[in-house]
Amino acid sequence: MDLKKVITPLMYQHISIHYENGLYSDAILDAVKVLTDLIRTKSKIDGDGATLVGQAFGGNTPLLKLNKMQKISEIDEQKGFEQMLRGLYVGLRNPRTHEKITDTKEDCDSIILFIEYLYRKINDTKSFFELEEFKKKVFDTLFVKSSEYAELLVSEIPPDEIANVAVTILKERHNGNPEKLEYFFSAVFNKADEDQLVAILKAFSNELKITQTDIEIINLVRHIKDQLWPRIDEDTKMRIENRMIDSVSKGSIKDEQTEGSLGTWANSLGEYFKLKRELGQALIDRLKPSWYTQNYIGRFFLTYLPSVVRHK
Repeated sequence: MDLKKVITPLMYQHISIHYENGLYSDAILDAVKVLTDLIRTKSKIDGDGATLVGQAFGGNTPLLKLNKMQKISEIDEQKGFEQMLRGLYVGLRNPRTHEKITDTKEDCDSIILFIEYLYRKINDTKSFFELEEFKKKVFDTLFVKSSEYAELLVSEIPPDEIANVAVTILKERHNGNPEKLEYFFSAVFNKADEDQLVAILKAFSNELKITQTDIEIINLVRHIKDQLWPRIDEDTKMRIENRMIDSVSKGSIKDEQTEGSLGTWANSLGEYFKLKRELGQALIDRLKPSWYTQNYIGRFFLTYLPSVVRHK
């Protein structure tokens, strides 16, 4: 058999030195390394061996799928493929890594052809992630308001789609319940890497730049983790913070009616304000006029006053 003619050029390039010199066991290990690099690249997981296989192909929502996993036969195919990959590492690679094994050319050809088959199957895998179907889950009226539920939902998003999905949901947020979307975005921020965070926060900045009403601002700010506020665009921060401070300056509670509702969102966020000094002065000023304004500060800012006013 002329192995060079039946496997991909990339595979042969990596095994050629050992293979052509009769070092067949080493050539097998070279082929496994090519396969491992492909799994890492496709899954974006920096693992190895059976652990890497489990993370990429295992579970109910694997990162890499051979099919849509909707039928029993499709689920069985996915599980069987995962088991074959595990067997490759445990039964073929590991013994050759830890012990002295001398393979014949015939054995080497057979094993590398098997690895080539696995390589082609993996190269064709997809996430089978359907954004439109996922949006239905996020905007579902039965969305469970819990961190665990949101994290399970977000785990279905392929790693390289996190930013795209988050920005899409952000732009279509009016289709969902703001309180429920808080859980979704919190889970997204927990999963996003640095580059994805930059993209998502830029999208929030762009949306906040054009908001006009208090409720629009609230339904954006509520989704941003407090500690991420400093990473919002500078001009946007000043625009929104100034609007919140103005709301605080009008804040009062009378007959259980709250004026200055937008300002109340500056309580935990205030520690991260660019206009922290101005916010601190507005809070102090509201402590003077009347019981109604003092009640406003006491109810919404008492716990947070030290983190804001001490920096005044």
